[in-house]
Amino acid sequence: MEAVKDWLDTLVSDLSEKVYVGLGYGYPESHYENALVAELMELGAFVRRQVSLSVMYKTSAGRVISVGIVIPDIYFEFKNEKVILEIKALTGISLMRNHSQLLKYLWNFNVERGYVINFPINDGAVCVLSSRDFPDGIKKEKLNS
Repeated sequence: MEAVKDWLDTLVSDLSEKVYVGLGYGYPESHYENALVAELMELGAFVRRQVSLSVMYKTSAGRVISVGIVIPDIYFEFKNEKVILEIKALTGISLMRNHSQLLKYLWNFNVERGYVINFPINDGAVCVLSSRDFPDGIKKEKLNS
């Protein structure tokens, strides 16, 4: 069942559409990312790009180690909401792959809201997937340090 669209869903969809109409199709992800960051900053949002965070693993002996990093495209805070945006520029979007990627970002950053935004490389519609639309996915127990 699809979640009811709220103000944040509308904001992300509207900004994505504005960027796509302004730039058009066929650009690399970074161009759309730069434009979205500019739009969010003009609204007064606190925005960080390409923030890396360690992925932690608890060994059998109980030692917690870093096994790599995750780097979502955009993290922003606006009106008491913390949000992650993952930007794509693809001919098609793989729901399962991108769903899993976004859920891992949300878990690692302890953020509840996120979106995968696909700006198609050919003329077409922008696709915005909200984490609220995904069925319950990855459940992971937080590591105790």
